[in-house]
Parts: sequence; structure tokens; C-alpha cells
Amino acid sequence: MNRYEALRILGLQEGSTEADVKQAYKEMAQILHPDKQGSNEALKKRAEEQFKQVNEARDVLINGKSHSSRRSAPNTRTAAQTQTAWHPPTTSGSWSSQLEAIATARMELVAQRDAERDSRKIGIWLLVAGALACAIPFLRRFAVVMLIGPVAAVTGLLKIIYAQRQINAIDQRLVELERMKQAIESQA
Repeated sequence: MNRYEALRILGLQEGSTEADVKQAYKEMAQILHPDKQGSNEALKKRAEEQFKQVNEARDVLINGKSHSSRRSAPNTRTAAQTQTAWHPPTTSGSWSSQLEAIATARMELVAQRDAERDSRKIGIWLLVAGALACAIPFLRRFAVVMLIGPVAAVTGLLKIIYAQRQINAIDQRLVELERMKQAIESQA
């Protein structure tokens, strides 16, 4: 990863100070840290990959060392060169980039919440179908229905509970993102 890519990942412009890098890293960590993603494994995995890039971008900008450069060609920029490259910050670029990152995270969370709502609807249908299968006298004659009905009802109930927990966690995360957005906008 080169310096330009690192600046882009952290939403900074050339001339950002070391303090700007640390602040941008802290904000991105609050958004992308895998532990903040609830129990959704797909979202955690994606956040983990993005968080690795954020960590590498911070290291490139502060230490002049790229994680990928350790595996391939040596990095030509030394820590001393990096320190002398700092200039006064251009604030508008940093804030707009951070707002863009928040908007992207929000869109992903809203899409995930919609998927969980669909999952909850499936759970409701399973619960209703299972309960009806057990409640309708005609269907009680069939042993298969008497086995499948309760399993469908319990599966539906568990699906509803799990989906609702995910929805609640996503809603909390959306509230955090909104607070972060307001804080950034108030600084602008």
C-alpha cells in the first residue's frame, strides 16, 4: 500500500498531520471494528478485512511501513521521510470523506436490517404454519404433520427471536452512526 492509497482509505488528504491520521483511524475503528458488528459472521468478516486495510493505512502514514511491503518489495519511504511530509490539514476533505464512510456503513447496515426483517417474516410464517398444522384436527391424523408441525413452530419462533436481536443491534449501530455524523457536521 502506498501513501496515496492510505490517505484515501482513511479519508484524508495530502498534508494531514499525524494527529489527523490518529483521529481518522479512531473514527474508522469505531465504525469498522469487527466486535461492533453483532453476531452476523458475514458482516464481521467484511469488517475484519476493511479494518485490516485501515490498520495498514495508519501504519503507512505514521511509520512509513506497509504490511504488504513486508511480504513483497521493500518500502522506499522511511519513517523520517514520512515525518517531514506532514503539512497543515485540509479539513473539508477529511470531514466529507468521514461522512461518506458513515453513509456507506449506514447503507450496508440498512440492507442487513432489511434482510433480517425478511428473515423474521419467514420465522412468522413457519410459526403460524407449524401451529396450524398442530391445531387442525384433520391434519393431526398424519404422523408426519405431527412431527413437522412442532419443529416448524419452534424453528419459526427461534428465527423470530434471533432476527429481532439482530435488528435491535443494527438499530443501535445506526444510532451510533447518526451521532458520529452529527458530531462531524457540528465540527464543520
